[in-house]
Amino acid sequence: MNVARFMSRPVDSCYPFDSLAEVAERMRQEGRSCLVVLSTDRRDLLVGILTEGDVALAAARADAPLTRLRVRSAMSVGVATCGVADSAHEALATLRKAGVRRLPVVDGAGRVVGIVGRRDLERGLARSTEGSPAAPLNVEDVMRTDVTTGGADESLASIALRMSERDTWAMPILEPGRGRRILGLLTARDLVRAALEQGLPLSQIPARKAVRGPVRWCWPGDSVEAAGAIMRAYGVSRLPVVDPCRELIGLVTQADLGPGAGASQESGGATETGAAAQEPKEKGGEMPPKCGDMLRSDSSGRPSGAKALARSLLPGAAVTSNP
Repeated sequence: MNVARFMSRPVDSCYPFDSLAEVAERMRQEGRSCLVVLSTDRRDLLVGILTEGDVALAAARADAPLTRLRVRSAMSVGVATCGVADSAHEALATLRKAGVRRLPVVDGAGRVVGIVGRRDLERGLARSTEGSPAAPLNVEDVMRTDVTTGGADESLASIALRMSERDTWAMPILEPGRGRRILGLLTARDLVRAALEQGLPLSQIPARKAVRGPVRWCWPGDSVEAAGAIMRAYGVSRLPVVDPCRELIGLVTQADLGPGAGASQESGGATETGAAAQEPKEKGGEMPPKCGDMLRSDSSGRPSGAKALARSLLPGAAVTSNP
C-alpha cells in the first residue's frame, strides 16, 4: 500500500509573508490544524509547515498580538516529506525518524499534492495486518499518567512554552486550591482562539479566560470502545481521566486507544478538538458538579455521565463498571 491511499487532498496552503492573524483565523473557521507554506514564486514549492502549535508558540515567544506577526515567524522549516509513490511503511518510518505527526506528500517536481498523518498510517496498516494483538480493554491500560498540568491563573504564554518543551499540545488546567480537581483542558487551538478573540499577547491572558466548559471526561474503568464513542460524539481527540471526586489521574488520546477508536483525521483536516467542540451531539460525558455525582443515576434510573453516553452510542456493547 502506498501513501496515496491514506493522504488527504487538496492541501490548504499559505505564504511566508501572509498575516499570521489572518491565516490563524482561516484555520479556526475551517477547523484546520495545519497548513503547508509555499514559496512566493510561481513554482509554489514547499518551504515550511504551519500548525496550531506553531502559531501559539510564536505568539508566546514574540509577546505580541497575532496581528503584528507574519507566517514566516511561526512556520517550521526543513520539513520532512514523502513521495506519492512511497509505501505506507516508508512514510511511517520517516514520520517516526523526524519525530513529527504529519508529512506533506510531494510529486516528482517537488509540488505538494497531499498530506498524511501518522495516526492515519498506523490505523490503515493495523487494519490490513492479520493477527494483530488485541487492544487493551480499559482506559487504565492505555492512559498516560505523567500528565503536565497548568494553573487557572497561569498565562497562556507560559502554558504554550511548557507545551512545546513537553511536545504535548494539550494541557489539563486545575482549579486553584483544589488539588488535582480539573477545570478544563487547553489545546493549541484554544490558545490560538484566545489570542484571536482577545487581541492581546498570550502573556496577558490567564488560562481561565481560555478554558471553555463543560469538560468531557472518562473513567479509568471505561472500555476503550466507550472512550472512543465519547470522542466521536463530541468531536474531541483527548479526554481527561478522572476519579469519582473529579480529581485528574490521567489523559487518554485517540492514538492511545488504537486503530478505529476516536474521532478525527490527523492530516490537518476540518476537525475540532478541545474547546473547539463544546456543543454535544449526545447528552452525557460532562463533568459532574461535585464528588459522588459520577456514582449516581438520574431520576429515570439511567446511569449518568460517560457510562450513559457510551451505552447510548454502543448499543448492545458491554461497558465496564467504574470504581
